[in-house]
Amino acid sequence: GYDRVMKYAGDFGFGRKTGVNYPGESDGFLPEEETSLYCSHGDGFGVTAMQLAAFTSAIANGGTLYTPRVPRTADD
Repeated sequence: GYDRVMKYAGDFGFGRKTGVNYPGESDGFLPEEETSLYCSHGDGFGVTAMQLAAFTSAIANGGTLYTPRVPRTADD
């Protein structure tokens, strides 16, 4: 149901900044209330590419959500 989807969305970092070392990151957004839309299909969600990348990496690594980092110099 709605409450479970919202719990997992929060656990995986949707609706808030990832903390990436890059300026101008957006929070994205989550559905504010349960509606007849299918939130389990993604209706009402606005996610950033960085949030989606962090989520995908958490699935691939067994569930740990890491703060992404973007190399800025050759030394990074």
